[in-house]
Amino acid sequence: MCGIYIWDIIKDHASGMHWYHPHLHEWTFEQVRGRAFGPIFVDEYPEVLASYPPSVQAWLANEIFVQMSTETEPSPILEGDGVKDGRCVGGYDVCYPRANNKRLEHIKLIKDEWYSLELHNINPAGTGKDIIKFFGPDGTGDADCITMIAGYDGVYRSKVPRPVEHYPEEPNYFHCNGASRLHLAIKCQSQATLKLSKEESSPNFYGIHDPEVPVILELDIIEGEKTIASPYADEANLVQWEPPRPQYLEDLTTWDGPVETWDLRTAVLGLDLVGNPPDLSVTVPVFNNKVFHGATPNHYATYGAVQEWSYYGSAAAPGGHPMHVHINHMQVFGPAGTNNTDCGPNFEYGEWVDTIRINDGDQDPCVARHRFNDYTGKVILHCHDLFHEDAGMMGLVMIEGGPEDPWGSAWGTDYEAPAIECINVM
Repeated sequence: MCGIYIWDIIKDHASGMHWYHPHLHEWTFEQVRGRAFGPIFVDEYPEVLASYPPSVQAWLANEIFVQMSTETEPSPILEGDGVKDGRCVGGYDVCYPRANNKRLEHIKLIKDEWYSLELHNINPAGTGKDIIKFFGPDGTGDADCITMIAGYDGVYRSKVPRPVEHYPEEPNYFHCNGASRLHLAIKCQSQATLKLSKEESSPNFYGIHDPEVPVILELDIIEGEKTIASPYADEANLVQWEPPRPQYLEDLTTWDGPVETWDLRTAVLGLDLVGNPPDLSVTVPVFNNKVFHGATPNHYATYGAVQEWSYYGSAAAPGGHPMHVHINHMQVFGPAGTNNTDCGPNFEYGEWVDTIRINDGDQDPCVARHRFNDYTGKVILHCHDLFHEDAGMMGLVMIEGGPEDPWGSAWGTDYEAPAIECINVM
């Protein structure tokens, strides 16, 4: 079988990097592990790009894309990188993390020139705290680079860039959980390298500072002519660039009208029965205490109404549950009971993400807001540990009160699908 997929990109859609992967329930983990995924870019309309400061236009033109992956073929299933705990005989010589599907990727950068670096981390068993860190040329020490966050999950930060001193981690060290995208502004003075691993060493995982963790990206710094490229609107005076926001990313942090609230809880039942050696078959991943069956919605939401959802368990044992909602990004509103507070290093108050996996259980639950705009019907949400998703940690929301027939209103009654030839690739 084959299908025709049509996206109608609205005129004020935000530019950014997204990705695709299969969603065959109970087989999503295996298919993504088998490398069925790829990037989708939404490019800026030329007239919109022309309205940006010249320095920002030049910076965005210096685009670099790196799609990182762990636990994809030939790596084995389940926890960690499949190396330290013996699941993959041969260690990193056989089961290695990748950058652009390579054991080692090389990218050339002009010395002291700003670049727009889009990083995407794919970890089918996406629990745990994934970290990327830029090191010196031999994979140790400090990188002679400045790296600052420009956006999360395909959406620009409200003010670009996020200054180094405002990020609550050491320089050149970033959280980047499985399924997340991290947009960085980077410039280097000398050779640098990048590693991807877990935050801390454990019996199952290598930590980012363990010597066994391989370099997956080398930044080769060359002499060349610098341009005016900069993530700042005015770098000399440190004036940040404020990207335009489309209607569907309107600021909801100051909304004081009615909201529809919902608690989303993820958990793994039976952890007390796992034993040693572990037998994960006795565990049951659940969402709001239920195993997904797809017949009855877990929740009903009103089209156009402001949603305020509380995400419980994204930092829970054994490795956290990164919760991903289809269709709409979510604006971080802060841990429950707080105001103007971050949910962790990559979950800034007021910024937009599409997957929530907080760093600290003390900040549980993280609250986020959004609206369902220009869409009615079913919306799936799930843990982006695809092993958990396939086992039932997934939910269904029904959006009510919106357009009766979005396809009819978008294409009209005279629309005819284009002819397409289906080819089976074996």
